[in-house]
Amino acid sequence: MSQGQPRRPREGGGVPVQDRPDARERLLADKAATKLDAEGVALAEARNKPDMAITPDGVADAVTAAARLNQERP
Repeated sequence: MSQGQPRRPREGGGVPVQDRPDARERLLADKAATKLDAEGVALAEARNKPDMAITPDGVADAVTAAARLNQERP
């Protein structure tokens, strides 16, 4: 997006991280994703979609992959 152009509102509301200079301080410390986290994200994603489907390569898939990598880490 070029500078000087007004930003369109995001679908579903919310504020882009770049619009929150204090975002880093407001976010919790980094935490390794767990299998329980992945299951919770998948349930939340499905619950919030009319067709109750998980988006391929979406957030739930990303958290599941992260949890798998964390579990395999020595």
